[in-house]
Amino acid sequence: MVTHADTRQVNIWIQMSGKGNVQISYAPLNDASKERMSKIYVADSVTDYRLLMQIDSVELGNRYAYSIVIN
Repeated sequence: MVTHADTRQVNIWIQMSGKGNVQISYAPLNDASKERMSKIYVADSVTDYRLLMQIDSVELGNRYAYSIVIN
């Protein structure tokens, strides 16, 4: 769930049902060739399997598609 957005970053909250490494893949809607990946976040019992993930390379005025990548 997107929780906050400003001119350069977006926060996304996710809750997992178990342990996993999580990243966000994202790209501008009009240019999929500019796809980027967030850093790797670790959901585990310490975080109660909840994460607040930050994307900090977005540009004002662009719309983005994103997907959650779980390993």
